[in-house]
Amino acid sequence: MFQRRVYAPASLGDDVVGWLALEEAIRGDGTHGSNGTAKPGASPFARHGGRIRSFAITRELPIGRDAFQKFLHLLSMSAGPRLLRVKGLVHDRDEPERPRVIHAVQHVVYPPAILDDWPSEDRRTRLVFITDGIDPEPVRQLFEAALDGKPIKAGRALRQLASAVADTFRSGTAQLARALTG
Repeated sequence: MFQRRVYAPASLGDDVVGWLALEEAIRGDGTHGSNGTAKPGASPFARHGGRIRSFAITRELPIGRDAFQKFLHLLSMSAGPRLLRVKGLVHDRDEPERPRVIHAVQHVVYPPAILDDWPSEDRRTRLVFITDGIDPEPVRQLFEAALDGKPIKAGRALRQLASAVADTFRSGTAQLARALTG
């Protein structure tokens, strides 16, 4: 029988480097370019199959806490159940020596865990996303627009996300209908 596992983000500090390194290795496996998108001719879904995509976003500069929370809120509300998971380390502008461990699943954004220090010399913000049918580009655009305080660009990115979520839903509904009638 399966045992319930308590989600304890504070205990994830040592594991953060491992899952960030895994995503880096996947991008370097020859099927993805340096920006995390699939190379021409390579399957963009090779790792997870179907519509499931994983990609990463990094940022060199420290991030304002309120702007980052706004980004996460907008993303989780617009992508909803198509945002399967977000995890990563955030370089907080107000506490640069204490990174935040971020974890979100669909609409649920867990409170960040604050580490005592960085698990490596790399001080960049590094986020890994796993989505269902959502193109990485609108997420990247929303990230940059929210952090740079550009509401017009954020609005465009949100419209692209909404369109992608609607398209994925329509596609899934059509597949389900075919399976039920077929």
